[in-house]
Amino acid sequence: MKAKISAVITTFKRSFKQIQPAIESALTQTYPCQDIWVVDDNGQGTPLQQTLAQEIKMHYGEKIGYLANKQSVGAQVARNRGIFKCQGEFICFLDDDDTWKKEKNARQIALFADATVGLVYADGYDVIINEQGQQTTSLYRTRRKYLHEIRHEDLLYGNYLGTTSQVMVRKQALLRCGIFDPQLPAAQDYDLWIRISKQYRCVGVPIPLFSYYTHTGQQISKQPTKAIIGHEIIYRKNKDEMSLTDKWHLNYLIFRKCWEAKKGRLLAWYTLKMLFWGGLAVLFDNRNLLQRLSSRQYEG
Repeated sequence: MKAKISAVITTFKRSFKQIQPAIESALTQTYPCQDIWVVDDNGQGTPLQQTLAQEIKMHYGEKIGYLANKQSVGAQVARNRGIFKCQGEFICFLDDDDTWKKEKNARQIALFADATVGLVYADGYDVIINEQGQQTTSLYRTRRKYLHEIRHEDLLYGNYLGTTSQVMVRKQALLRCGIFDPQLPAAQDYDLWIRISKQYRCVGVPIPLFSYYTHTGQQISKQPTKAIIGHEIIYRKNKDEMSLTDKWHLNYLIFRKCWEAKKGRLLAWYTLKMLFWGGLAVLFDNRNLLQRLSSRQYEG
């Protein structure tokens, strides 16, 4: 029997015209989705929510499932709501301004023939749009070497995966490992990837299958204060499994966020933590540290 794929598209503060390319890219897959859910996080009764509901029904009818949150609860809670509606054994996530290549589903589903695989990612394009509407396109995460498989120990070092818009996940993996953690203000996807990778393999398709759009000044993940808290929670959750090099690197990432946010006291604290774990890594984990630094696989 042919495996069934579901798609969850979350949207917030974007018009129907802005999210339509995402919807169309999900609808036109060469390996069709069983069901596609748009989860509207604008809040019921708001003018944008009402307009979106009308436009989606008028253009797509029963082809698209539509859910409107009573109030804005954030993208991760919206994704969780979509997960529970999905009928497929495999689930894809798509941000409202990102798009997929037509063959994404077909390329990724083939790798799930191996029952140990819980998540399949892909290469893609990074499209940056500035405030004047000008676009700059490059390969997604051009500062790292593409990896055909990302291991649990890789993700303890850093978020080698990135955006939710690239992944297809086995639904059973989500039920077993847990869904997106709404307690984190940022990096919820990174947290989930770590949990899945502990029990399943994460493998990739080495060709661009998605376009990831960044709008200057709008991205939640680029808000340093939320990123600091999110990464600190991830550190506390996983520190017992981390190597000395992993602890140095995650504290280095938090240090960078403190610098961006100009958090003076936190910056001083994480400078000390970074130097402490870095010193221990040099003394007692130097082979692992040198391997991570010399491989240039991680974009951070």
